[in-house]
Amino acid sequence: MFPSEAPSEANLKTEISIKHLIVVCCHAIYLGSGSSSTSAKPASNESAAFVELPSDNEANWLIEPFQKGETATYISHIKAGVEALAADEHAILVFSGGATKPQLTDKTEGDGYLNVALEQQLFGSKDPALSQRMFVDRFATDSYQNILCSLIQFPLFVQELQGHACSLSTKESPQAIFPNKLIIVSHEFKRARFLDLHAPALQWFGETKFIGINPPFDSVKMAEIEEGDRLRGFGAWKKDIYGVGPALADKRLARGWNEDLFRARVLAKFSDESLRNRIFHFVALRQRYHGQDLSKSYEEKLPWS
Repeated sequence: MFPSEAPSEANLKTEISIKHLIVVCCHAIYLGSGSSSTSAKPASNESAAFVELPSDNEANWLIEPFQKGETATYISHIKAGVEALAADEHAILVFSGGATKPQLTDKTEGDGYLNVALEQQLFGSKDPALSQRMFVDRFATDSYQNILCSLIQFPLFVQELQGHACSLSTKESPQAIFPNKLIIVSHEFKRARFLDLHAPALQWFGETKFIGINPPFDSVKMAEIEEGDRLRGFGAWKKDIYGVGPALADKRLARGWNEDLFRARVLAKFSDESLRNRIFHFVALRQRYHGQDLSKSYEEKLPWS
């Protein structure tokens, strides 16, 4: 979803104030219904037995071998995000995840998660308009970008929701158009990565809530996963907080990250040239960190800080 223009602070105030951002971090691509499962769940007022939905069948997901048995957890993440949205009229929900398997499909993780939410009938939500506050980030390729790309697109999504066609004005208070509360939904074992590394690196100082849901693994396997993330997840990001070094940056590119496309399809929507350039200067960090300490924090203040 790409609005033609971004909102002004004044127009945002004429509507219900949308100042909270819920981000569901995607981990796989839901391909949609396949030959193995095409039926739908009955409506809540029917007494029929449970019928499997396509998203309930792992065969309809594009996953890595190590993710086997985890798709039900991804659905739990989606449900948690939807429930958080239903409880907060001042929030929008972003399913964040790009086309991370470009060699196999051009479908994005974010679009797949949104399709699951709709297929699951918003998990019984009684608000028929809830889906209007759901959006898709089609660019993020890792956990850091899940937050970064969602933050950047927040004012554009709010504009789309409220239907304004005005220029973005940030001369008095640039941070006014960005959220003041962030809710992150992901795996519990990634909590420290998000709160202790990504948030500070992104200069996120607003109210934060983390909803962590782990896969239903036994204690032995869960301990292995937590140790692996400590070494290769948290450990890698602690050494390279913006993901600009060879290991994380190359992984990002392999998953389809396209800086030029993000600039053309997202940043170009900001009519304020100064704001647009400030954001792009931060997004395009890799070349400026060449040969520098990858754990060094970005010194310039970011618009949402």
